[in-house]
Amino acid sequence: MVIYQQLKPSTTTKTPEELGWPPNFFEQTYGSCQDDPIVIDSEGDFETREEIL
Repeated sequence: MVIYQQLKPSTTTKTPEELGWPPNFFEQTYGSCQDDPIVIDSEGDFETREEIL
């Protein structure tokens, strides 16, 4: 049995500035990688190992 009981009333959501982010950080950086997508290279082939008995 799981019982969920809130310990204290919910507080208001903190702003990014209150959480330590510089002012307008997300507005200035959103979409900054749009023209330069991240490409994950192939990891290659794995070696073939003997079967464990």
